[in-house]
Amino acid sequence: MPPSPTPQPSPSLFYPQPRHPLTSLLTSPLQTLLTLLYTTQPPITSPPTASPPIRIACISDTHNAFPGLPLHDSWGEVVVDIVLHAGDLSNGGSLQEVRGAVGWLDGVARGRGEGNGYRGEGGGGEGGKGVVAVVVVAGNHDIVLDEACWGAHGARFLNHGDGENSGTGNGNDGDGARLLDWGAVTYLQNRSVAVDVDVEGKGTHRTLKIYGAPHTRRNGNWAFQYPADAGESVWADSVPDDTDILLTHGPAKGRLDFLPTNPGCPALLREVWRVKPRLHVHGHVHGGRGREVLDWGAVQWCYDWVVGGEVRGMRGWGLLCWAVGGWVAAWIMYLGMGRRREGRSEVVNAAWEGNQGAGVEVVEV
Repeated sequence: MPPSPTPQPSPSLFYPQPRHPLTSLLTSPLQTLLTLLYTTQPPITSPPTASPPIRIACISDTHNAFPGLPLHDSWGEVVVDIVLHAGDLSNGGSLQEVRGAVGWLDGVARGRGEGNGYRGEGGGGEGGKGVVAVVVVAGNHDIVLDEACWGAHGARFLNHGDGENSGTGNGNDGDGARLLDWGAVTYLQNRSVAVDVDVEGKGTHRTLKIYGAPHTRRNGNWAFQYPADAGESVWADSVPDDTDILLTHGPAKGRLDFLPTNPGCPALLREVWRVKPRLHVHGHVHGGRGREVLDWGAVQWCYDWVVGGEVRGMRGWGLLCWAVGGWVAAWIMYLGMGRRREGRSEVVNAAWEGNQGAGVEVVEV
């Protein structure tokens, strides 16, 4: 299914001016033609879900904000089982900023502090029914959680944000993950957690394995970043084979990172292809906010391998011919037999910053 990005504000670092189609065709003809095929495929089904499904609220890039999350219905019953936050809890990366965000999410887990009036001190209202789990990874702005980054660059962030981070005794030495009281929040940094859900309280137990990692390609002096040519050492064989949900701050190359340069990581794209998780949630690229269903089919394979830089030159044009064949076959199956492509996985760019009017993405698995 073609991705459904949210309408964006005026061009900026996160929302650059789109290229004119003719410019794209002249400068990157192979990628442009494959993108056209990829985004004009016939309809696709949603990935299969168990019955009853697990409902997951996805959010990212809140940057010191505490937005309301759609956790309860009008009767006060919980309608979301798991909340995933894909990083950039803070803006300046101080311990105080991250602590405020963790306090908000801890309140969400316990049935209070769903957002709106919450200000980071002790919860957001009277207790209610919480969710089963709140799972978080760090983002590049969450500097205090990255010991190496804070040691090298932390001093320049001391007066950024709340203005209360200068001096000593504030834990601004990169040991934030240890100093924080995570409460009911599960923090993942290159590790997995198994979440057991009693779906709808009916005694139907399901377990989802979630793997989380904070890394993004280097762009300035921020946390958990790596050189563009070092992605293979970061991602190759890092995600367990039995992962159901992959939670990363940054996107895979070509996966809802729709800036003209597609700044996602090709090594992460290869790892996602290897594991094929049921759901991949990320943020980081605010302008790529949206959802995309994947079928792991021929057109997608050709598109990914060209966008990811795996194939160039004449071999790339050969893949274009293969993609045309897959595209034609898919349309024949749809128009002639009414068969939609079968969705197998879903990707969510859950960036909240700059997309506040879009609400929170809720996915069923």
